[in-house]
Amino acid sequence: MRPEEYPRQKAVKPEDMKLEFWAWNVIADRDLTLNLRYDKLELYGTTAFCEYGGRPEMFIYTRPMSVTKVLSYEDYMDKAVWEKHSNVTVEPEYMEFEVYVDGKKYEIISVQHLSLPNTNGNPVNDDCYLIQVPMPEDVHYRKDGNYEVRVVGHNTQYDEWGESVCYLRPFAYRWGEARK
Repeated sequence: MRPEEYPRQKAVKPEDMKLEFWAWNVIADRDLTLNLRYDKLELYGTTAFCEYGGRPEMFIYTRPMSVTKVLSYEDYMDKAVWEKHSNVTVEPEYMEFEVYVDGKKYEIISVQHLSLPNTNGNPVNDDCYLIQVPMPEDVHYRKDGNYEVRVVGHNTQYDEWGESVCYLRPFAYRWGEARK
């Protein structure tokens, strides 16, 4: 992100303010190029994992945060007070997602809304989501095993867009042989 665009800096007009782009679980074992796009919606904490039970699926957790909602709490100058009484996440009726794995758009099977209580004893819950997509077909024999999982979010209430990337190195095996 460009620091001057961050809302707390108050260095640009509100319509030019943006939140951060996040890349999570970056596997830094080779040169990597990230094509970053960020805007007014931040997808925080994005994490992917595979479910190896009865159905071959991947789940992705993310918590979208809205710059418009951040700006609506700017009257709280004390950061501790602001964080205790604000909810800058996006409600389910306004949230849309797209998921890409290694650049390929994946069908979304379901999106589960989670309302997690704040662990600091604060009265505000966070809206976050668990997105279900098919597991990549090559998960059991792919040699490098690293997947780039990109989530694109759209907050339809304020027409805010954002994306994040996480990297997944799933547990994989070749029928009785540990992957090296």
